[in-house]
Parts: sequence; C-alpha cells; structure tokens
Amino acid sequence: MGGSLLSISSSDWVGVWFGLEVNLFAVVPFFSGMGLSSEMESVIKYYIVQSIGSMIFLFGGILMCFECGSFFITTGDLGGMLNWVLASGLILKMGLVPFHFWIPSVMSGLSWVGCVVLSVWQKLVPLVVLGSILSGVLAGTIVVLGGLGSLIGGVGGFLQTQLRVLLGYSSIGHSGWVIVGILCSPVSGVCYFLLYSVLVVLLFFCLSYMDLYSFSSLGKGFGVPSVGMLSCLALSLVSLAGMPPTIGFAMKWSVFITMLPEFYLVLLFLVLGSLVSLYYYLCVIFSWCVIFFSVLWSNSGALYSSANWQVLTMLVFSLAGLGGFFLVSGLCA
Repeated sequence: MGGSLLSISSSDWVGVWFGLEVNLFAVVPFFSGMGLSSEMESVIKYYIVQSIGSMIFLFGGILMCFECGSFFITTGDLGGMLNWVLASGLILKMGLVPFHFWIPSVMSGLSWVGCVVLSVWQKLVPLVVLGSILSGVLAGTIVVLGGLGSLIGGVGGFLQTQLRVLLGYSSIGHSGWVIVGILCSPVSGVCYFLLYSVLVVLLFFCLSYMDLYSFSSLGKGFGVPSVGMLSCLALSLVSLAGMPPTIGFAMKWSVFITMLPEFYLVLLFLVLGSLVSLYYYLCVIFSWCVIFFSVLWSNSGALYSSANWQVLTMLVFSLAGLGGFFLVSGLCA
C-alpha cells in the first residue's frame, strides 16, 4: 500500500517508478501464499512481466528527462514516441490490451485473495498515472484499446472451465471500461472502478468461502450453510456483466452516456464484450441453480431453515443495485 501511495503522490517519474517497485516487492511474497507450485509459477510470471513493464517505464522517464530537462511530471500532450514508451510500460503492468496475455495465466495459479489484489489494487497506480498524463491522439488510441479490451475479455472467457481464468478475462474487459471511463469522464471512471472493486471483493469472498475453483467443483460448495451464498454469487456475476437494474448496469451506463457524442465504434466493442460476458455468466448461474435445487430437493428441510437469509440477501443486493444506479446517474448527470 505504501508503494502505491508513493507513486500516486509523487511529482516526478523516478518517484512513480520507485513506488511501483516497492509495491512489486511487497506483493510478490503475498502472492506466494502457501508456496504451492501453481502459486510460485504465477509469481514468477508476474515478476517477469512487471519487471519488463518497469524497465520500459523507467526508460521512458529517462528519455523524458533528456527531452524536457527534468524528471517532473507534466500533464497534457507530451508528444512523440515518449508518450508511447511511458504508456506502454503502464499498460503492460496493468494488463490492458494489447499486453493482456499474462492476466489469465497468472490469475489461474493465485489464491482468491491474491486474485482480488491483482484485479483491483495492482491496477490503481497505472490507472491514475495514465489518466493524468494522456491527452490528444494517444488518449484516443487508448480509448480504442479499452473498447477492444472489453471485446477480448468477453470472447476470451467463452468456454472456459476454470473460474479464475474466466474472471481473469473478465478483469481484462472491465479494465477496458475503466480506462475508457477515466479518459472520457474522470468521475464516471472513478465511480466505475470503486463499484467494480466492491463487486470483485464480494464475488471472490464467496468463491473463497465455498472453495470453488472450477465448474467441476461446483457441487461441493452447496451445503446447507451455503444456501444464501447463491444469491450473492448470482447477483455479483450479473452485476459484473452489467444486467439492469444491478449496480453493474449503473457502472456501465455512466460510462456509456459520456461516450454518446463520439466513439460509436468503441461503444459497439464495449457493448458486444458485455453481452458475451453476460451469456457465459448466465450459463454459470444456471449450472449453479441446477445443483443448488438438487441439493435442496435432497435436503428439503434446508429450504425452510435458510429461506429468510436467502430472501434478505437478494433484497439487500437488489436495493443496493438500484441505489447505486441512481447514485451514479446523479453524479454523472
């Protein structure tokens, strides 16, 4: 956390780079977790990718110093290839298209807590820095890449059997929405990222609690104590997909309305990616429902003992989704 705060508050490229490195060395032992072979493999992949991204970013900062005579960050159109070098390092570290290839592979070996950190906290600094320096032609290019990210994230998750890989592609898609929102309307982008973070934490907590990692293990998580978890899982997934009237729809609608005057092709990519994601999320929910009602049929008493919890959970999250919709709409109006 300290490294991220240092990068965000720094006024020069060296400070941003140093904060990114502190954050990297802090998170690598955390990702190692129990020391399993799959976790160590993911840690090595993550370290290599982040190191390359840091070298590219530092190289861009040095070139910027030669060009401007100072390491201090200047907002606006910095011009030429220097912008591209700096942005490329940050895009690689963030996992945005076209440097998204490592996200599903790394996430497939991490614990659910590690997946939360990778999907949320590790994207914070690159998003803030990109949002503060991009403008002009490069900003428009990044918006197009964000739209492609949504489409690739949706198509890439199709027919996946591992939940962490599927949610890794989902993270790629949502990164596209976030960067588009930040560049088109900072308020919409920040709201999107905050609400997305809440949904990810909720979803990954449920999956960790039920020890679910693949579709083949779906049945074992639905014991009698976990009846109410189905509501949380289903609503979290449809919110991430952007189905109205959930909070996820509010997130995407706030970005959508800021792009209506222009970027129609990018909007098409964003919507198509969300529709594909919605399809396979609904397939997952349908599979869970089949298993869930099979368990209830064999344990009919569980339905009555947990009905209040289930109904209350659905009511709370439905109201939260509607409330989030009106809140975000009011902020972005």
